[in-house]
Amino acid sequence: MARRKKKTEESIEENLEQSQDAVLSVEKEEPKEEPKEEPKEEPKEESKEESKEEPKEEPKEEQKKSARKNPETIKNELMEEYADAIEWMTTLHEGDVDKIGVPYWTHPMAVAIRVKSLAKQAGVNVKLAVVSALLHDVVEDGHASIKEVEARYGKDVAKVVGILTRDPKLSYMEYIKEIVASASKSAMIVKYADLLHNTSPRRLANLSTQDRARLTKKYEPAKRILENAFPLLKSLVLKPLKRKQS
Repeated sequence: MARRKKKTEESIEENLEQSQDAVLSVEKEEPKEEPKEEPKEEPKEESKEESKEEPKEEPKEEQKKSARKNPETIKNELMEEYADAIEWMTTLHEGDVDKIGVPYWTHPMAVAIRVKSLAKQAGVNVKLAVVSALLHDVVEDGHASIKEVEARYGKDVAKVVGILTRDPKLSYMEYIKEIVASASKSAMIVKYADLLHNTSPRRLANLSTQDRARLTKKYEPAKRILENAFPLLKSLVLKPLKRKQS
């Protein structure tokens, strides 16, 4: 177990670069610069009042917030808080490779990193959303059953994973509409984060022009359907991304 965890941590270090682009843009907030006041020749009583207006605790809190926004910190938190789910997910996906040739389990990790931020901002149960994100493909890829997911992580996680598991009889757009029809915010957030990672510029850059066009045509309408059903998604993700690119 310890050896696998170490291997998992090392692999994350190698592949985290793919997932950092959206994390930085979602989490980053520009710190406010407070104007520096020049010393004034005033009575001591007034200067004491001015000093009270700028408590020493604020800079420390800003530093803590900055630390939480760091993708490396987010990764470490995931490893500590969700070690069991990560361990099980990486075991189930062992040997799987994604469209750009990297170990497939790095995709659920990248989705979970995004979901951790989105769920917190949207007021959705963070633990439920993150665990569901880590396991969102294990049933669809045939590595586990819904009953196994439920036995390990409970009915709520199993329900979200079940919603995210595509019925092969449905077209992709029908599948997306089924997620919307479920009214599960956790499922919609996970699927949206999944689409964001699948369409990230760094991932698409590794594909052929034909594959990029095909996936964009497939995923962009799906993103719009989710945004229309859950408008908060757009304000949480797209606005920060635009600000980063400018």
